[in-house]
Amino acid sequence: MPVYLGKVLELQSVSNQADQSYLTIKISSEQEPGTEVLWKIDNTTADHLQAIFEQELDPDTVNKYRLSFYTARDSANSCYVSYLTRTYCEQSERIYFTCSEQYVHDLQSIRTNKSIDGLEFLTPLPETAPEPDSSKSENARPYLSNRGLIWSAIVLMSIIILMLIGSAVPAFSYKMASGIDADTQLVGGMTKTIDSIEGLTSEIGSITAVNPQFQAPAAEQKIAKAVDAPARPANEPVVSFVELNDTLNFSITKGHVALTFDDGPSKFTEKIADVLKEYRVGGTFFFIGENVEKYPESVQYVKEHGYSIGSHSMHHLELTKLSKAKQKYEITQPNEMIEKLTGEPVVLFRPPYGAKNKALVDYINNTNHKMVLWDIDTLDWKSRNADKIYQSIQNAQPDGSIILMHETKATLEALPRIIKYLQDQKLDMVSLR
Repeated sequence: MPVYLGKVLELQSVSNQADQSYLTIKISSEQEPGTEVLWKIDNTTADHLQAIFEQELDPDTVNKYRLSFYTARDSANSCYVSYLTRTYCEQSERIYFTCSEQYVHDLQSIRTNKSIDGLEFLTPLPETAPEPDSSKSENARPYLSNRGLIWSAIVLMSIIILMLIGSAVPAFSYKMASGIDADTQLVGGMTKTIDSIEGLTSEIGSITAVNPQFQAPAAEQKIAKAVDAPARPANEPVVSFVELNDTLNFSITKGHVALTFDDGPSKFTEKIADVLKEYRVGGTFFFIGENVEKYPESVQYVKEHGYSIGSHSMHHLELTKLSKAKQKYEITQPNEMIEKLTGEPVVLFRPPYGAKNKALVDYINNTNHKMVLWDIDTLDWKSRNADKIYQSIQNAQPDGSIILMHETKATLEALPRIIKYLQDQKLDMVSLR
């Protein structure tokens, strides 16, 4: 599996027309040029994004934003969440917001190039924008476009396409309608399919290229692009998560349980992720840097399927026996490697052997990391026996526990039974964040 750095989802504006909210976004990647898209979303999610724009730290500084493809179910508050990254003055911060279930579905569809109602392709907007209409309310959101210009562009594009690619048009239309992967690029770079987009929307009816003379309203907030995580399948379950607030964490809230897997990535990583996916439960993987070098595809696989990733040091050394400088290296080096593959910062850290001292805890606290320990140890590394691993959980009190496991064949064999047992206990198996 090749390493795939994923799509960039550059948010350019939030706007509203006739009580319908829209996002203007640019989708791009290292493999594909930027393609601007008009995305119809629910008003509640749009309001949350608009509120973030209105909280800019310095109005005189250009604040740049990107939407993350990450979504999760917040079981405590019975809602979905995602986040965007705001960049300003060469600093970045992650801002979480509540979103609708439809937003989650559409976002995952964008990741995997599936059909979405209310998605319209645009040409790149000019660098300058016209003055806003003085007749509009100062606090009103900008209108998105002149529909007359859009339909004029449709006619113009149809003529150009018929003249230049002729008989290719029916083949392209057939591919789009039947779901066959399309690699077709329309003339002039105005509109380009993203691998395979299946009959984009019954409401819009076609991919629409906006007149190149169209200019965005001045009130639109401009933002910058950045690399985001790779896509996971659109039918991927959105797993629950628990947010860790403490520097040191041995357990989580009652009603939940966290399955954690150490010492990967390995030949078992993807199989473990597949079991979690099959049962629609969360999981958290703590990867060793030297193993990340051996199995980068497995790191991507875990991220693509929506599971959390933490660091387990670079070389699995007992960090309390190292100098502060070497401790720092053992933490930061695997983080950099993982972040390069996933496009997201690594916050979770589990020290090898659970060994910690004041210097290590202080470093974790000062860098806003979260140290994840455990309160149930399956000793799977020692027994290498699926029955004993299962019994170690059955004989414990798993409600609110962080369960320590390792990427072994026996753990993989025991995992389905463990999940079924925890489900029978009415426990929500969550990813940690």
